[in-house]
Amino acid sequence: MFRDEDYRSEPDGSNGSFIGYKPNIEELEMLLEAYFVQIDGTLNKLSHVIYLHIASYTYIVLNTVEFTSFYW
Repeated sequence: MFRDEDYRSEPDGSNGSFIGYKPNIEELEMLLEAYFVQIDGTLNKLSHVIYLHIASYTYIVLNTVEFTSFYW
């Protein structure tokens, strides 16, 4: 990921930042894109499962109301 020549280990005395640090922006963008794709897929799966549970619960409630009102 990072090469030794990308940064030096001597911290700058004023704020603790690294002298000569050159972040690899393209690599960071690729990692973030993969991360967000994974999160989006997980969110879609979770949303689908929640939708199925709500639909099942609604069906059960409606059938219960219909069944109990039938005997009243």
